[in-house]
Amino acid sequence: MLKARTWWLFWLPKYFWITITPNIYYPSNIDQLKLCISYKHLIAHENAHLKQQKNNKLSWFLKYFFSASFRLKMEVEAMGMESYIAEKYYNLTYATDCLLNNAGNLSSHFYFWCASYSEAKNLIEQHWNYLKQNPPTEDPFDGICK
Repeated sequence: MLKARTWWLFWLPKYFWITITPNIYYPSNIDQLKLCISYKHLIAHENAHLKQQKNNKLSWFLKYFFSASFRLKMEVEAMGMESYIAEKYYNLTYATDCLLNNAGNLSSHFYFWCASYSEAKNLIEQHWNYLKQNPPTEDPFDGICK
C-alpha cells in the first residue's frame, strides 16, 4: 500500500522512499494523483523490496543493515527493476540516469558504501539487461497502481 511519509521516518532524508512491509512510504510532498504516472520506476523499485521482505521482515532488515553484500544484492535487484521500468514506461535516457544515480547512491553513505561506483553500475546494469532478456511475468506494480 502506498502511504505518504509519516513523522516517525524523520531520520531519513525527506526525498527518500522506504518500504516496510506492507507499506511503501513516499515523500509527503508528492501529489498522490501523480504517483502511478510519474513514479512508476520508484514504485517498482520499492515493490521489489516488498517481495524481498515478504517471508521474514525482521530477518530481512537485520541482514540489510548488517551485511553489505546482502544490502548490495537487494538493491541491485530493486535498482535493476527501476531502470527496466524507467526504460519501458519513459525512455532509455531516463533509465540510464536512474542507473547512474543509483550507482552513485550505492557507493555513498546512503547505503553505507556497500560497493564502489563501477561495481554498483556494472551489477545494476547486468540485472537490468537480464530483465530485458527475461521480462517479469508478474505485474511489477502488483495491484499497487490500478
